[in-house]
Amino acid sequence: MLIQSLRSPFSSILKTVFSRTFLCGIMALAISTTAQAAGGDAAAMAYVQQMSDKGYEILNQEDLDVDQKAKAFRGLVKASFDFQRIGMFALSKHRRQASHDEVATFLQVFENYAINIYQSRLGEYSGEHLVVTGSTLRRESETAREVIVHSEVAFADGSAPWEVNWRVFARDGHYQVVDVQVVGIWMAMEQRAQFSSIIAQQKGSVAALTEILQKHSGATADL
Repeated sequence: MLIQSLRSPFSSILKTVFSRTFLCGIMALAISTTAQAAGGDAAAMAYVQQMSDKGYEILNQEDLDVDQKAKAFRGLVKASFDFQRIGMFALSKHRRQASHDEVATFLQVFENYAINIYQSRLGEYSGEHLVVTGSTLRRESETAREVIVHSEVAFADGSAPWEVNWRVFARDGHYQVVDVQVVGIWMAMEQRAQFSSIIAQQKGSVAALTEILQKHSGATADL
């Protein structure tokens, strides 16, 4: 039952979104001149482009073997996404009923689990192209701001493009992605719903959720 909670519908979304969208978002080339002209937060849009450039470089670096590419890609994902913030959001109200050590362990396991999902799809990039189309400022303070970077993914097989939105959080000039929306689905929201369901099945135990994620961290490709 618990494994089923992770597999449906969570796994189908992961397989579709992370293999076809996140990878092309990380690995695709360039923001076009037309996209730049669309306006918005230039720094946040450039951040998404830099992720793309770095990922594309890793993918096409001929002097790296598969293991080296995987290691470099893992480093890129870890640096580009704020997994601490994503994990706390996904844990939601349940973090209040867990001990400090339980939350800390969950965040560590969650980060490894999420990165393994991305890394397990490394070989599935097949020429998709990401085009940033603009951005929307959601909120701003003296030291931080949150921006939605809008983009479209064009597929090499001629499939209809997907709208992809990147929630980017900036503090003191440092940018990280905190959520991704694909065809109307925000991934962190989906994770929060799935994790809440599992915790409820486990009588409110965050430690039990952590254990389940730990078991699946080495086998995310099979979810």
